Amino acid sequence: MDRTLLLLATMLACLSGGVRGDIKFPKNQNTNHRWPPLIYKHEGGRIPDGHLRPFGYQKKSEGRAKEFDKPLSPKEFHDTCVKANIPCLFQDLMNGSVPMENWDDKSIEGRMSKLNVSVERFLADKAKEKTKVTFRHFIRNYHHKEMFIRSTMPKELEEDVPILSMVSCGPVQEGMVEVVLWASSGFTPSRLHYDAESQLHCLLTGRKDFVLYDPKHADIFKLQETYKGSGTGFCPWNPEILSVYEHPKLSKTPWKWATLWAGDCLYVPQGYLHQVRAHGRSWSIAYHWIHSDFDNFEDCDDQPEDKRLSDTDIFWTYEEGDKRIREDLISGESLKKYLQLIGRQSGQVSYLKFYHFVIEANENYRDLDEDGDIEDPTEIISPREMFEKIAPRGQEFIKVKDLANVSQAVWEELAHLVTPPHSHEIVRDEL
Repeated sequence: MDRTLLLLATMLACLSGGVRGDIKFPKNQNTNHRWPPLIYKHEGGRIPDGHLRPFGYQKKSEGRAKEFDKPLSPKEFHDTCVKANIPCLFQDLMNGSVPMENWDDKSIEGRMSKLNVSVERFLADKAKEKTKVTFRHFIRNYHHKEMFIRSTMPKELEEDVPILSMVSCGPVQEGMVEVVLWASSGFTPSRLHYDAESQLHCLLTGRKDFVLYDPKHADIFKLQETYKGSGTGFCPWNPEILSVYEHPKLSKTPWKWATLWAGDCLYVPQGYLHQVRAHGRSWSIAYHWIHSDFDNFEDCDDQPEDKRLSDTDIFWTYEEGDKRIREDLISGESLKKYLQLIGRQSGQVSYLKFYHFVIEANENYRDLDEDGDIEDPTEIISPREMFEKIAPRGQEFIKVKDLANVSQAVWEELAHLVTPPHSHEIVRDEL
């Protein structure tokens, strides 16, 4: 009788929201399931296929993403996948290049115990919650709590991150701005979304299934842009419970799929719609770059065989619990090059894009609104005032070609202003 009452109480707590996955039950680590899914027909056809099911259940897939069982040269990769703007799956691309013993939980906790890291909690139909914890806290809790890492690669892990030959030179390396770390446990779905950069997403452990929609179908998904001109956005629908009555075009929208196992990599073009479903203990590395018209591969002739992220001058890194401009790149010339890079697609850099760059680079600005309102203007110069140093007052954008006309002294001043002081931040593990 007591056991029955206890079971009923637990069920009621779950239904009422009293238990949200934070109770210390280990998550399901199963990675063995069918993908793409079978499409089951309802008797009589009264209920449309995939109603109240996740993405991928509403229509049979058109097939797998273009697949390769061996690496391509940087030029072959650029010509076959990047210029063609199609997803490409590469089997075993990472195998042999990553010291896997450095990526298990015990090693991460031992080496990175006190290092601060940004973690997120994601409820499919609600906003994400972000906070910072130590790696020790994350490792000891992510197998039973709702939390995952999506972060610029911490500087302390860069030595363990290979720069794969396929992305080590040419236009891809010239436009590379960031390497991202993903880590989760159990079943962890993302929203359907698109990114401003192209990426090569490489799995270290676990399994990931991808749903891939061509961006020509974007209007179907009522996408919301992160901010105007950001180049990033997401579908606001709950990706696990889709109403085909509300969204009937889902049943007619073609899609492709990819499954990643440890060592596999998937190329996802910028702007390509994708939803990710992680399973088991899933850790992955994603190389992000911005497209360019640069078409020179001469630097590919003298690339080292064992190039690491720590050997590069990729713009963003992660230090002291925050995303930062790489310290040896804090200069006016590097800042100008980066703004030219992020504006090359549209031919201009808007104030809004500049504002979001500033608050990304310097946490001291993150409490400001888009107008850059500051309580004490003597303490700090606003993003709007910074922008007016390179663009005429009142203008909402500057053309990329005009950035070259800004004086070097102004660029050096801006580089100093957007760089926060490096100081160690103490984080309380409360998530």
